[in-house]
Amino acid sequence: MVSNIHRLAFMAGKSALVLRKAEINESGPVYVKIIGRKSGIIRWLFAILGIDTTFTFTVYERRIEVTEGTLSGNLTSVYPLASISTCGFGYLKPFHYFVLAVICLIASVVCLIQSLDNPFGDGIYGAVSIVTLVLVLVFILLYYLRKTLYIFAISNSGAGAYLFAKRSIIEGVKLSKEDAGGIAAIITRLVEINQRKDAAQNVTKRIPFSVELDHDQIPATDIIFDCPHCGKSLSIDRKGAGLAILCTTCHQRITVPTLKA
Repeated sequence: MVSNIHRLAFMAGKSALVLRKAEINESGPVYVKIIGRKSGIIRWLFAILGIDTTFTFTVYERRIEVTEGTLSGNLTSVYPLASISTCGFGYLKPFHYFVLAVICLIASVVCLIQSLDNPFGDGIYGAVSIVTLVLVLVFILLYYLRKTLYIFAISNSGAGAYLFAKRSIIEGVKLSKEDAGGIAAIITRLVEINQRKDAAQNVTKRIPFSVELDHDQIPATDIIFDCPHCGKSLSIDRKGAGLAILCTTCHQRITVPTLKA
């Protein structure tokens, strides 16, 4: 598992997007909208010139849309929230920069010791010690600046929406781990709501009930009851006792009463 995380961190570091915009709104209708671009001066110039080469991750009430723009055009993928099976988030750190910083620190210490043992030398060890110490600072800085945030949502089919993002130095847009957790919580809540709605609609389609009630024509085996929300009189076959359905008038979820013994 650890090796897989290291491999993912190394790959994500290269493909991570620089954030240009990050909006989170728990009340909707657009719950999450994140816009990013690939890192580099060229991509930044494209953004300034208005050339659409951005990546957009948007969460609506019923779906997630992922749009990727290139110089050749753009492609939008739509993932219904009712079909999402897994979602999550996390941070990936470029561990190779940390390893390089440790190596340079060891080299700097060794060269410093050598320069102290030979103070009348040509100074090569001292120069190398200073250079490697500067590299230590550079690699540590890169280690913290290139931390990558990732968010994913995977559907039942195995296809998924992925977002790898890092902080933008030029645009100054930042997305924290807490923000990512909030986005994952929003997606999870919307998935649960949509799945409950779909399940209730499927039950309603399978169990029809009479809208025009004529008590003389209703078989004795039918269950007759009133909707507790709007008072609508409903009739359903006795096989529907205890099941959850939607009222045809107010569309609220109700439970069919069981037959009295």
